Amino acid sequence: MWALVVIKLLSPLESSHSVDAKLYDTYYSFDKCAWAREELILDTGKLDGFPKPNMQFVCVRVED
Repeated sequence: MWALVVIKLLSPLESSHSVDAKLYDTYYSFDKCAWAREELILDTGKLDGFPKPNMQFVCVRVED
């Protein structure tokens, strides 16, 4: 099973960033997670294949 996780770096506080991470959804295959990641990137308005600055979407393998 795979989890799509949204990671966002928040405004720097004294030269370090706070991190906000949320579980977006889970998938039974990496391919489905990767496709969902691509769609999420497009939904955020980026067309060059990368998330907005200070953001990342990651597929993480999790135990079933």
